[in-house]
Amino acid sequence: MSTPSSPPPPTAAPPTVALPPPPATLQRVQSFDGFKVKTIDFFGRKVPVLLQNEFGPCAILALVNVLLLRNVIHLSTDHGSVSLETVISLVANRMLEANAERARVADEDGAHLRKNLEDAISLLPKMEAGLDVNVRFDGRFEYTDCLAVFDLCDVSIVHGWTCGADEPARDVLGGRGYNEIVHELVDDTKGGAENLARTTVIEDFLHDTASQLTYDGLAGLHSTLRDRELAVFYRNMHFSTLFKKDDKLFVLVTDLGYQHEFTIVWDTLDDVNGDTQFVTADFRPQHAPLSQQLHLGGVTDDGKIDPDFLVALQLQHEQQSTGPGGGAGQQQQLPTVVAREVSGLFADQRQEDADYRAALQLQLQLDDQQQAQQQQQQQLQQQQQHTTTNN
Repeated sequence: MSTPSSPPPPTAAPPTVALPPPPATLQRVQSFDGFKVKTIDFFGRKVPVLLQNEFGPCAILALVNVLLLRNVIHLSTDHGSVSLETVISLVANRMLEANAERARVADEDGAHLRKNLEDAISLLPKMEAGLDVNVRFDGRFEYTDCLAVFDLCDVSIVHGWTCGADEPARDVLGGRGYNEIVHELVDDTKGGAENLARTTVIEDFLHDTASQLTYDGLAGLHSTLRDRELAVFYRNMHFSTLFKKDDKLFVLVTDLGYQHEFTIVWDTLDDVNGDTQFVTADFRPQHAPLSQQLHLGGVTDDGKIDPDFLVALQLQHEQQSTGPGGGAGQQQQLPTVVAREVSGLFADQRQEDADYRAALQLQLQLDDQQQAQQQQQQQLQQQQQHTTTNN
């Protein structure tokens, strides 16, 4: 009679080690006053986001806004501003939290990950001075240590400065980086006719794509990002928060000048030359502030508001709100893959349209009254002159 075999002993859990210390000992950052905070609606949640001043560090701002919108780090909506030191601690803690399980394993991979975490945390205070990235014209980045910060936060960093397959510069640029191309331009000026031809092709491409966004790059962003994915977007030495929704791309508006413009939340990214459209928290087209529009052309030479300009604004606003045929305005869609990252429902639709039209109508009425008074005064003066002449 055979004896049943004994069950195998339970597999022992891999040994673990301590994680890097929390970022409480990070060097204090004192040269930057901090970020102003604006609370926006995002799929039914009130989310505080950081705002960008002219010289503030935008790389860590864009990263933190992605994490805030993902709801994996948190700030109180009561904050009017937040220090860079606090922001750095939030990012460092998130990196440790997101990689804790793998980093505790006492094997070669775990040791490598712990070293990456230590290096990345030490880089965070240096992001105040900017971030060294080098775009490649195939849509990727040349790897640098600072990119590990985004990887360890599980956040994609993307750009749209690519060279399409049908571009004359494709054979010259390929998957090479911007820095390499610039060095080549310098070297080729010393060469012969062949080098001069290559230089011309490269210079033409750089001149034609000075916005650092191409339609090939836009298509690449659509195919790379999942629907409702948040990412950090790099363009012209600036980092911003990018969101894809329903086959459209939106950039979070973080300029400090829009801190109190609560209906302006996102900016469309659908044109390489900057012809974009502000949208609200629920992604409806939104007019710029009236004061800004008047500054752009609605004031006459004598400082008065032009009634014709106000009528044009009102018609344009209604067309943008309804679109052709009375339906929601639509834009051309680019192909994409569909996935899901952020769930939830739209925030309640804001009811600012009626107020906007009422304000325009009131201004028109005031201008009409002023014009009628001026006409009456002119008629009275003419009558007085006529009476004086007869006498």
